[in-house]
Amino acid sequence: MMQLYDQEEIMRVHDMGVAKDAAIRSAVETYQECGMIFSDVVKRIAVRFLLSQETAEKEVEECWKV
Repeated sequence: MMQLYDQEEIMRVHDMGVAKDAAIRSAVETYQECGMIFSDVVKRIAVRFLLSQETAEKEVEECWKV
């Protein structure tokens, strides 16, 4: 029986997603600790991780500490 994706490829893609999420979280925390405002952090995350403004805003919202 042929598999569409092998388990190694699935895990590799999963691990890349986890690493990207961790990198975004770390960047947001660092920018926030440096006193940057939310909108500036969104712009930087969008550029740094090649995300749309909307996606970057959602990512930053998840990590932003009030």
